[in-house]
Amino acid sequence: MINEYIEKVVVYEATGVRQGKDRKQQVDVYFNFIGDCQDHKADIQKIA
Repeated sequence: MINEYIEKVVVYEATGVRQGKDRKQQVDVYFNFIGDCQDHKADIQKIA
């Protein structure tokens, strides 16, 4: 299900030493448009 929300993932080459705290790697996650996720008061009142 979560695959539907992710358009692509870009993983960059790691920089720094081979292992340890100084090693950094950038990962970009591109999400698809999810839409309006907020509940509207009118919709909630209709359900109740």
